Amino acid sequence: MAHAERPTYTQAVPDHATVRAEKGERVACWTDRKGQPVKAVVLPSGKCRRTVPGRWVGIYRDHTGKRRKTKPFGDRNRALEVAIGLENKGRAVRDGRAEPDRPTGKILLAEQVDDYLGFMGAKGDSETWVKRVGVELRRLIAHHKLTTAGAVDVEKVARQIELDRKAGPPEGERGHGRSYSTRTRNKWVVSLKGFGRWLVRSKRAVFNPFDALSQKNAEVDRRLERRPITVEELVKLITVTRISVDVVQRMSGTDRAMMYLLASHTGLRAGALRQLTPESFTWAGGVPTSVYSSARMQKNKSALGIDLSPNIRQAVGDWLKPRPPGQPIFRGVANNRTAEMLRHDLAAAGIPFRDAAGRVFDFHSLRIQAAFLLFAGGASLPEVQQALDHSTPVLTANIYSRFGSQLTNTMSRIPVLPGLTDAPLGPTLGPEGDKTRQKQLPRAEGAETKGKKKPRKS
Repeated sequence: MAHAERPTYTQAVPDHATVRAEKGERVACWTDRKGQPVKAVVLPSGKCRRTVPGRWVGIYRDHTGKRRKTKPFGDRNRALEVAIGLENKGRAVRDGRAEPDRPTGKILLAEQVDDYLGFMGAKGDSETWVKRVGVELRRLIAHHKLTTAGAVDVEKVARQIELDRKAGPPEGERGHGRSYSTRTRNKWVVSLKGFGRWLVRSKRAVFNPFDALSQKNAEVDRRLERRPITVEELVKLITVTRISVDVVQRMSGTDRAMMYLLASHTGLRAGALRQLTPESFTWAGGVPTSVYSSARMQKNKSALGIDLSPNIRQAVGDWLKPRPPGQPIFRGVANNRTAEMLRHDLAAAGIPFRDAAGRVFDFHSLRIQAAFLLFAGGASLPEVQQALDHSTPVLTANIYSRFGSQLTNTMSRIPVLPGLTDAPLGPTLGPEGDKTRQKQLPRAEGAETKGKKKPRKS
């Protein structure tokens, strides 16, 4: 039953107080500084419990049956009215006629990160991305001392994030002494704004405290400029790699060459390529005609089907036939080591990793290579956008604007790559590869590291 009572507090018994027994309790009596008589019950701890004069609090039970108190009021009737209303609401929640109140803006942001990461995982985000967002959020919340949504000063946060960008990684971490790029800074902003939107949707905050944060133009601070290579260089890279006897990242030269071939003609990312199985290919007339990548492996979470160029179908088919069904066709290199693997084969083919303009050719550049081949063959902007699964035509147009001068209209839609079908297929290696010829590669530029690791033994 809801009721109102005076709030109490404890204090030490004054030295001049008289302690006597009344109705089975020890009571301390004295006169305060205002000359008013005071009577307080003495507790077993030796202190006395006093009531606050002129203040009232309402006592009620919430929907879980737990005893609660309202804030203090100067009027007893007002405290009782609020307590009765809250107890009636708790009863309605227990009866299923209402939902319990959710905290709004009075929760610690740091305590909500785990729930947010769980939400991201449940909606299908990759484990790598969820872990990365968690690291960014915890670092930002702790470093900038963000307590609650209501206490966030977005202008102060924006200034501090820019200072963090300029300061770069702390001492002992990779990249110390260099500032973070604007693109990295934008990723921090995206993580914070996504976290804020989730707080509002889950009714943990009444507004997004990071909504006013804005991204900056990353093009003016691009640290890694990628490029395609010429068709002749691509043919040389694949041909030299295919006849290589070196085992790099537990992959034979034949396997590596086929990975480069598929990447440069389909635009699939390294993660999607590593998930392909023989069943991912559609066959007709004894050769594969298309490849299918599931939505789970695509960046925008939509399935993608890609037609294979007739010029490479025979080579891909010959390579696929001995592959075991149901198993990934590329089982060696990890996603974060593809750039190092490619650099090894570029050096063997005599192709520079970085050109005179400072642009690099890493594994992700093979997606640019796929766009380059399509544009060179006369494909339209929407066709290339669809083939590369770009979310916006701006991304595709940027490729054309940068490399349009290198394109010609006389080339076929997908240029013929001579010498591929005549090259020997070579042995098919298991997931462990030929450890006697395994090449140990240095870390490539931009490769992420998680602390120092001992090098593998050759």
